[in-house]
Amino acid sequence: MNKMKEKFLITLIITSISWQFCTAQINSINEYNRIELNGVRHSVFIKGENALNPVLLILHGGPGFSDFYFWQTHNKELEQRFTVVTYDQRGTGLSYNDTLPPGSITIEQLEDDALSLIHILKERFKKEKIYLVGYSFGSIMACI
Repeated sequence: MNKMKEKFLITLIITSISWQFCTAQINSINEYNRIELNGVRHSVFIKGENALNPVLLILHGGPGFSDFYFWQTHNKELEQRFTVVTYDQRGTGLSYNDTLPPGSITIEQLEDDALSLIHILKERFKKEKIYLVGYSFGSIMACI
């Protein structure tokens, strides 16, 4: 009888661990999107092991310095605990558009773009808040 209980408990533990692994795989996310923010298309990358995790938006340095590749290559650990969103700001990297007037790339406009993206992310992932990481120039927008 004790051997039966022991086998049952082991099976229960293995099933529980397997279920957690399968749930994370089912909810994983790896997307590249072109999203219009304030009339300009932006490249947005969304990655994570579980899309139910909190959302973390990376506000890159620059202006004009795209680093989505860095975040997706060297910070995989973040994707275990967060749904990580990186995007190229207006006029940068994959969001570059040579028809964009230089005067449209202002701190205020970049902040408005970030806020628009935050609203989209909150709605899509059903979150009350979005976590921000801003460094260098991105730290200015993270203070909005």
